[in-house]
Amino acid sequence: MEAFKSYAYVRTAGTCPSAACSAACGYEGLSVADVYACKEDGVSVAEDSCVSAGIGAAPSSVSFCCPAADEDTCEQSAAEVTAPPPAEDEEEEITLNQKTSAAPAAAARLTALVVALLAAAQW
Repeated sequence: MEAFKSYAYVRTAGTCPSAACSAACGYEGLSVADVYACKEDGVSVAEDSCVSAGIGAAPSSVSFCCPAADEDTCEQSAAEVTAPPPAEDEEEEITLNQKTSAAPAAAARLTALVVALLAAAQW
């Protein structure tokens, strides 16, 4: 008779760089991949052992080292400070030909249905 064996993945947090986090505008933050080791009865073994034991492939996760820059407090570069403001988008005018569109008729039927449902719900 074989003895029971215990299988588990043990996570080691990813190693963050020692440099300070950036406060520059547009900085998207930094995260690093965590490392997972397959352990059989507390001893490191090949990942195939965990897969064969039925616990599947190693999970994946990340450790967050630096948050993304805060738009309210980030530090703008000299180019960002002197750049002109972005142009405002002009509204695009859309004209629908109601003579050939079924949309108004469908909208009217849907409106009538919603009104009827609301009236029935108040009883």
